[in-house]
Amino acid sequence: MHDLVHDLAIFVSGEVSFRLDLSNDLHSLSDNTRHLSFRKDTCDLGKLKVLCKAKCLRTFVALPLDKLYEPDCSKYPVPYDLLLSTGSCLRVLSLSQSSIQELPDSISHLKHLRYLDLSYTEIRELPDSICTLYNLQTLLLSRCGNLSRLPKNMGSLMNLRHLDIEGVPLKEMPPQITNMKYLRTLSHVVLGYGQSGFKIKMLNEFEHLHGKLGILGLENIVDAAEASEGNLTNRNSLSKIYFRWNANAGAAESSQKEKEVLDALRPHTNLTELEIEFYRGTIFSNWLVDHSFSNLVSVCLRDCKYCWALPPLGQLPSLKELIIGGFDSVVSIGDEIHGSGTSFSSLEVIYIGDMLEWKEWSFSEAILEVGIFPRLTFLVFYNCPKLVVGLPGYLPSLKELHINDCEQMEVLLFRNQQSVTASSSLNSKLKSLVLKRCKTLFKNSMNWDLQRHPCLETLNIIEWEDESFPDEGLLPTTLTDISIQHSSKLEGLNGKAFQQLTSLKSLYIHVCQSLRCLPEEGLPTSLEDLTIAYCPLLKQRCEEGGEDWPKISHIPSLRLKNI
Repeated sequence: MHDLVHDLAIFVSGEVSFRLDLSNDLHSLSDNTRHLSFRKDTCDLGKLKVLCKAKCLRTFVALPLDKLYEPDCSKYPVPYDLLLSTGSCLRVLSLSQSSIQELPDSISHLKHLRYLDLSYTEIRELPDSICTLYNLQTLLLSRCGNLSRLPKNMGSLMNLRHLDIEGVPLKEMPPQITNMKYLRTLSHVVLGYGQSGFKIKMLNEFEHLHGKLGILGLENIVDAAEASEGNLTNRNSLSKIYFRWNANAGAAESSQKEKEVLDALRPHTNLTELEIEFYRGTIFSNWLVDHSFSNLVSVCLRDCKYCWALPPLGQLPSLKELIIGGFDSVVSIGDEIHGSGTSFSSLEVIYIGDMLEWKEWSFSEAILEVGIFPRLTFLVFYNCPKLVVGLPGYLPSLKELHINDCEQMEVLLFRNQQSVTASSSLNSKLKSLVLKRCKTLFKNSMNWDLQRHPCLETLNIIEWEDESFPDEGLLPTTLTDISIQHSSKLEGLNGKAFQQLTSLKSLYIHVCQSLRCLPEEGLPTSLEDLTIAYCPLLKQRCEEGGEDWPKISHIPSLRLKNI
């Protein structure tokens, strides 16, 4: 049905719209063509040199690649010089992910241009002549990592409605940007130092902003009085705000002043997403956990190195996603994050990482009995080198657990908690477990107690430390998918242990250079999919005619890859 609709759309559009790909060329391009689109990786871009035929072209769109970002943009050159010389009627121009590094002054010839997309390019500078495109309404510059400034006269683009500069390392905002009174989208602003530069009170010039707004350079705010001039409390059209201090600003002169500034930055209660980075205070503002923020579903707190405790985020009734990272002063996490009453009633996802000093969960028995994270389904730990125990307690809804770079973690669950939750473990919903670079946890593998998780189906082991895997009885028979990756010390697979895995359907072995052979007992007869990649010793034995070929020849889907 989709193909039929597509063909019908092409038929109806006739000569007016043209899509260039491998199945056609530009010979059928005519004076009547108004809209041209193409995929840079599926056509010969040299064909575009005949664009001069379409003298009244209104739309030129380079369709995005399957990958979000193609790092080698030079592979997809676009003859934009020809476009600019012949496309005087253009309304829409998209050069996203193209090889363009510099926009020529002749861009000013496109007087009718409404929409310009330069996102995901290596462009280094925008010419001043772009400021004469008075009809421009949308300018997309997201992820232009080489662009550090905008033209001084950007304020001349008074009809601009959408300016996306997300991921652009701007050092300052252009001085006349407040002339853009009708801006509805402004991904972020950069506050200036001293008397010059953009001030937070200038946000009041943008009455129509909605959606997402980032405020960077907050270390340049003098005091709470200045912060309050941003009037964020009345911004009821903003759904996401992120506050960012400079990562290199160093410690604040007064942590109290930092808190007062954050107090004054209180947003409207319509907010759904909040992100705070490099905050220099020692404690957070009370508004962060105010019950009135009933719409807040996502909170991200990163690199707040001077905060010694997390705020009681459990009081946010609608919070679904929590990201915590880089709290260098936090040693323990416990009751303080719950607050009073029912806590984390909606929380489903937690990412917690780069916690270099964090050693333990410390919840009281009272909190454990009530339940810590009753709806949590997805939990990720990464780079918590001193954390000893993974799970804070019984998590009845947990389905996926990732533990990465937690070198000193000894067990997944406290022994005393294991006894308390013995009956509850039968109701465990854990389906997927990923363990990566967990040296101590790997040594204590027999303490994993994976048999207590009757729903476990997927296991991913990365950088296993032993010569053999797994020990007998370690893995539950419910497993259907196992992945073993980047384990240079692994020499053999335990045949008896694998024979116990009667539900195993998929086995993925990747970059295990020392793995010599498959077990003598063979692999489970239930196996349907086997991939062996970049394991030179094993691959040779598993090729047709090799010593291990009889052990795997019956497997329906078999892939052998090498460097």
